Amino acid sequence: MQFRPKGEFLKKGLKSDRIKLNAVAPYSQLIHSRQAGAGGILLINIGSHKASACRPMQQHNRKPHSPLTVKSVTMLAMISILSGPVIALTPTSAVLDCAGVGYEALCTTRTLGSLQTGQQARLFTVLNVREDALTLFGFSSVEERTFFNQLTSVSGVGPKLALSLLSSFTPAEVQQAITLNQPATLARASGVGKRMAEKIIVELKDKIGQMTTFGPLSVAAGNATHMQATDLTSALINLGYQPKTAEAAAAEALKSNPSAPFEDLFRIALLKAAA
Repeated sequence: MQFRPKGEFLKKGLKSDRIKLNAVAPYSQLIHSRQAGAGGILLINIGSHKASACRPMQQHNRKPHSPLTVKSVTMLAMISILSGPVIALTPTSAVLDCAGVGYEALCTTRTLGSLQTGQQARLFTVLNVREDALTLFGFSSVEERTFFNQLTSVSGVGPKLALSLLSSFTPAEVQQAITLNQPATLARASGVGKRMAEKIIVELKDKIGQMTTFGPLSVAAGNATHMQATDLTSALINLGYQPKTAEAAAAEALKSNPSAPFEDLFRIALLKAAA
């Protein structure tokens, strides 16, 4: 079985040439399926903001490539879990090799901190569909994905803002802030102002009250700080820093601003570790 090189991808896609998939283009050259079915999508290429797909072709019976169809997009929309080795990590996303296909998912800082290149991972996903993009979001737990869906149901809260909230707080902490009517807590997340925090509480208070409690509604400050330090250290080690360096950077970040959201603490710790 042969595969066409990236340069020979069919340049035709969906009717709108603004549709694109958040696949990482460089990895489309590296990932080759050994278990691809006759109709499966093997590689997804962004090229010039146009989505295209490549089907396998036989050695002696070459057939033209088929463009990405509505059926193909529907297949992507049905994805709810990604499972496979992590082949790349960025500050905002992870790429998993699932049966020879590389899927990039935008993740919370905590989820990224739990992943390590080369190791097996499982992400619970949500596909966000817009006129100009299909974006996959990945979460380390069902609870995190559930709160992401709840947050994006609030008018004015987009996927990136929801991701920012869940990068700053655990699902239990978000639930606590909403249940106890604490807009100031939610407003600490990047991009979330006081008015938006109040709006989230008003629209989700009844819904959150009917949901399963994902954690204790009160956590001792010492335990919370320890958890933050552990998460920060783990995230830095997964990015390639030595354990001692990661621990020292996490400690300095927490010392500089112990009440800051996790996302901000991670940025500080990353700067300390790189210094």
